[in-house]
Amino acid sequence: MIKLAVLNAWAKVRYYLSYTQNPTTPQIYIAAMHPDPSIDPTQVVEQNMLTLVQPHLQVLAEHWLAVVKDQAILRLPPEFHSHLPEQGGGAFFTLESMVSVRSHYTTVWPAILHASALWLTHVHFAEEDDTKTDDYNLKLHLALGVCVEALCSPRTSDSINVILSCLSTLDALYSSDWTRSKINEDKVHSVELLNVLHRLLLTRDSHTTQQIVLRIAKKIISGAIQFQSKGGFFNMLCCLTILPTILFLLTGVLRESMSCHDGKICSLTTTTSALQALRKLMTSHHVKNGSYSKEWIQLLQSSLLTVLDFSADESVAHDPVSMLTSISLFVITAPTEVLDQTQILRKIINFFQNKLSSNDLNVELKCLSLISPIFRHPDPTISSTFIQHLTPCIVAKLKLPHEIPTNQLSVAIECMNVMELLVTLAPNEHRTAVVAMVVPILISCLSDTTSQRSSLHDSALKKLLQIGLSQPDAFKTSLDTVPGFKSRLESAIRRNQEAQQAREKSVAKNTTAAVAKPAQPSIKLKMDFS
Repeated sequence: MIKLAVLNAWAKVRYYLSYTQNPTTPQIYIAAMHPDPSIDPTQVVEQNMLTLVQPHLQVLAEHWLAVVKDQAILRLPPEFHSHLPEQGGGAFFTLESMVSVRSHYTTVWPAILHASALWLTHVHFAEEDDTKTDDYNLKLHLALGVCVEALCSPRTSDSINVILSCLSTLDALYSSDWTRSKINEDKVHSVELLNVLHRLLLTRDSHTTQQIVLRIAKKIISGAIQFQSKGGFFNMLCCLTILPTILFLLTGVLRESMSCHDGKICSLTTTTSALQALRKLMTSHHVKNGSYSKEWIQLLQSSLLTVLDFSADESVAHDPVSMLTSISLFVITAPTEVLDQTQILRKIINFFQNKLSSNDLNVELKCLSLISPIFRHPDPTISSTFIQHLTPCIVAKLKLPHEIPTNQLSVAIECMNVMELLVTLAPNEHRTAVVAMVVPILISCLSDTTSQRSSLHDSALKKLLQIGLSQPDAFKTSLDTVPGFKSRLESAIRRNQEAQQAREKSVAKNTTAAVAKPAQPSIKLKMDFS
């Protein structure tokens, strides 16, 4: 037991060295390796400890792996004991002492496993010695096996430190190119690991757990794409095999991370990471090329429908801004074929219409800011569908501009930005009609007097002048359609010019006064000589 304690202490030292040499290593590893918050790894003197550990690292690593193997043996059911070596037991226990040592191994193996993974990733696998391939495989599968068994075990799953240690070990292992290439030789390994991670998300609501799980999932995705593109064994069919599990995992992460408690989103960082992973999948070359692009599209459609369904679930409070970002990502980034389904388009449009009528100012502003890139969608069928269904909701917000509350002026200005965009995007054959719709709305936002609504007036006038310069014929026609429009615009322009001249005169007057005023001496005499 003394040997185990010594190896455990060295394992923690190895972890701290890894942390201090790489300050970008997430803080979550600290909880995994040493739950005592009183210990600050940044206080460790790196160089002295590195000098202490480095000469013994090779020997320590072999003993650490022996402990990991012992842990695997101790977890075997009794019926498998007959398959143990003739001498029985493990490196640090005998067959007779198995029962008594279990509690000691339970305490030390997580830290030792993580230290082993760090050594394997940064030292052993980095050697890339082809003569040691079998040795590499044995050690890799030993570490993976112990991790997965522990994460699936109901006995250890109650300990958050064990779970974090195992996840940190997987994260470290998947940081190695050699590990990712080896795992990707057999798609079953990736599928099983993703299934384990997904089950873990369903049973654990820890944000730290979610962050590490998502990081591992992203590395699995990157590895699959990386080594398939290099001509490895992970072909398109293998990618398609694990894609449902990956998407199920990512949509599950989104659902949990966007849930609100006491009005606050669970984890914005986790949501962002999940969306980045989804973007990578939606822009993969497999979506447009390859024999299985149709299946890939169908899986993305299923994921989008999943997100839309839980966004409509009123029994759970989700952050509306994050939900807007997620659904917009699908619309803007996913291939057009993903949206080529009436049910999907109808749900997305209903979602945006609902958010445009929100009582939350931030939700309205976010919705309007995301509508602009959707209106710019490169596929005219998609963009015109959204323009047709969402423009009436935006116009309705500007129907009675003088009744808009002061705190809603920013929303009204954002609506005018969208109106101006519509003029730019309109096809030539429809541009006159669009200008004829937009110009009256903007003129109605002009104010006859200076008031608190000056920002609304100034924005409307600016956009009218820009439209007049870019579309002079259509603009003139729209002014002539309604009596009084032209005179009202001319009056607004005159007042604007007068205000500008008044400001210029004021600046000139202040400048002249400053020049005429005699400068005060820079040095004042302390004694009066008069």
